[in-house]
Amino acid sequence: MMETLLLSLEKGARKLRSPARWLRERASKNGRGIKPALRRSLQREFTRLSGNYTRLALARTRREAHEIAAWIQPQSHERVLDAAAGPGRLGPVLAPRVAHVFALDLCSRMLQKARELKEPPGPRLSLTVGDVASLPYRSHSFDLLTCSYAFANFQDPLAVLHEYARVIRGDGRIVVIDLIAPEDRAQRRCLNRLEGGRGNLYTRVLSRSEFMELFAHSGLRITAACSRVRRCRFRDWLRLSPAALRDPVHARRLRRMLVDSIEGDKAGLRPRLAGGEIIFYHRTAWFMLRPSHARRPKRPLARLARNVFASLL
Repeated sequence: MMETLLLSLEKGARKLRSPARWLRERASKNGRGIKPALRRSLQREFTRLSGNYTRLALARTRREAHEIAAWIQPQSHERVLDAAAGPGRLGPVLAPRVAHVFALDLCSRMLQKARELKEPPGPRLSLTVGDVASLPYRSHSFDLLTCSYAFANFQDPLAVLHEYARVIRGDGRIVVIDLIAPEDRAQRRCLNRLEGGRGNLYTRVLSRSEFMELFAHSGLRITAACSRVRRCRFRDWLRLSPAALRDPVHARRLRRMLVDSIEGDKAGLRPRLAGGEIIFYHRTAWFMLRPSHARRPKRPLARLARNVFASLL
């Protein structure tokens, strides 16, 4: 009878699925990657704002990129994937410090802007059009993966994290830099109405606790984290808003929403009026992650059954 119990438990153990295995099975059923219609929509939207994005964002993000690189402490032997790279924010800063950087983005126009920078890609930086939900790389290809300011537009962030975990080596690192929403549910809803109103893309800024839950479910553990505050001006924020660029009425509506949020800090942005300009503050989080080797215990039920059996002898 005990042998039958052991065989039954071992059979059940073989059926246990880790989060990564479950995601692989779901991807094989549903088809990995972004659907073609959504892909075209994303490409159109980011193509529209690529010019303004490059002019307004690069001066600020170049400074931030150097800070991020110092925080990461990249190693000279590392192969790096800069996922959802945009117009070359972090890749060119990392490239001189590592063996090679592969910068990947869904929008070819964004990558074209990276080629037009004053600091053009060198021999250690490759630019590739691709989908973060279906990365065109073999498993365990990279020592370091970076992704900055992209998760708000991922409809299935858990599937994206699974892809990141797939291509990273067992002792590798994943660095996620992103905006974080307030933990207060009402403030988070208000913030996402504002951010979602900027364009026609799916937008949902995640809170810190939501990020941590995603990391846990994707088999990743946090090894370091910190937070920053970014000062923003409404007019610059508006220029990176595709819907408002095409519609002055919509731009005024966004301004009114932001002004209305001042009383009670309804969106958690601490907005204020200063000389006719609206100033507000985004909070960002920097996460350094490693694969959790404890996420795939080998046949745990079988091992438990053997321990129970041994205790009965």
